[in-house]
Amino acid sequence: MLLHDRPTTIARDACSSAPPRHPKKNINALPNELLLIIFNIVYQLHRNAIGWSTADMLCPALFPFSVASVCRSWQDIMSMAPVFWTRLVILVDSQPTPLSLVKSYLEWSRDLPLHIFVTRRRTDQDEDDPHEKARVEAVMPLVLPHLHRLTGLCINVMRRSSLPSLREEFSGDAPNLKILKLSCEFDDDVDIFDFEDVDWEWYFSAPMLKRITLDGCNFRDVCTGDSRWHNLNQCVLEELVISHYTPAALDKALCLNDIFETIDSITQSPTSLVLKDLIIQLDEHAVIDFDFDTGLESMTLESLQGNAIGRILAAGFAPDVTITRCPPDCIRLGSTTCSLQDISAECDLQGTLRYWEGTYLEVDKCPSFDDKLLVAMADGGPHNQEFMCRALTYLCITNCSVSPAALKDMVEMRRDASKKEIQWEDISDTDAMTFLTVAPIHTLYVDGGGLLSQEDRRWFKNNLSSFFWSTTFEEDPPDIALDPNTYCYRDDT
Repeated sequence: MLLHDRPTTIARDACSSAPPRHPKKNINALPNELLLIIFNIVYQLHRNAIGWSTADMLCPALFPFSVASVCRSWQDIMSMAPVFWTRLVILVDSQPTPLSLVKSYLEWSRDLPLHIFVTRRRTDQDEDDPHEKARVEAVMPLVLPHLHRLTGLCINVMRRSSLPSLREEFSGDAPNLKILKLSCEFDDDVDIFDFEDVDWEWYFSAPMLKRITLDGCNFRDVCTGDSRWHNLNQCVLEELVISHYTPAALDKALCLNDIFETIDSITQSPTSLVLKDLIIQLDEHAVIDFDFDTGLESMTLESLQGNAIGRILAAGFAPDVTITRCPPDCIRLGSTTCSLQDISAECDLQGTLRYWEGTYLEVDKCPSFDDKLLVAMADGGPHNQEFMCRALTYLCITNCSVSPAALKDMVEMRRDASKKEIQWEDISDTDAMTFLTVAPIHTLYVDGGGLLSQEDRRWFKNNLSSFFWSTTFEEDPPDIALDPNTYCYRDDT
């Protein structure tokens, strides 16, 4: 019996020396305190020295929603850290963020400063969405009670009529608000509210505002006439954007006088002004001095209509102007830097540029910027004293029909004429020179041009300070589709 017992004893002894077995565990087995530390590390990766890092608000990986959507347990743990919920995205498309979750987000943020984005998914841009306005109206009563702690409120919808009325719905003090954006994709020509029901003693103070985007209807209702937003003059603005207001009745159109009276009334005028998809009229009977120093550094005009566009451009309100899809007969240039985008073939760019004194020109998708115009730019007249856009030194051409030969002739003719006025050896030295007749082109950028021979490429590189030529034009990368379940964990059981 002892012999028979020995193998059993040896086997038992061998088993006792093996490491003990433990059941498999996953990350959910970690203590909540440790998970919270891990989540905080992820949070810090999305922060910089001044706050949240710049991010795509519709990215599926956006913190904290991507983490909180994993499971109910993680959401519960993350709800214990208010700082995680100080940047909120609320969807108002066909799959909106449930109002119960919006309430939870606001509760989880406690009393911390808050930046809120109300928007739609890129994959859900239905212009005929009949319920968009109702969804926005359901969200605003939850958001506006927190106005006192908002640092930013950005609302982007399809229809202008879906936007909240600044005058009707915003009131009181917003001492921390730095960014206010009420923007849309198109104007459905519906007034936001009835003037007859307005309380003219409107008070809304946001002295920290840096960037304002208003649809044209809201701008008209709070920044013109008797309804002027008096507390706006406390702000030190960096950017003012007015967009999407094309009323069928011209008497309701925005007035250029009102726009610049508003700018002039602000203690420190914005450095950037954007006017987009508007009808702007000039009140010929109003007395206004357009010669005041606006303080603007850049101005963007896109898809404008009305009789005031030429006056805006000719006045030279800003040294840097971008003009996109504006009526060709209204284009006048008075800026140092100009960008022309998608200007129709009807526009006489030769006449527009002839007496322009700017140094920096970008043209994109402008059919009339062609070889014929380049020939005119190379022609200084019978005595080489009458060059068009004579101060031009930087030229960027994208998606225009120009040939290497015409560009080469233009660069060469202007170079030779400039050397007759001032003898220079190195093109890079001409930056600090002042030419009365014509300045040489020192930077040329062509994207979407024709085929360029190696010989021509060498010539351009030898005769320019900076040169780039590409035969293909790459559009912006496609948007990333958003998973509708990204923004929250939903327990439907």
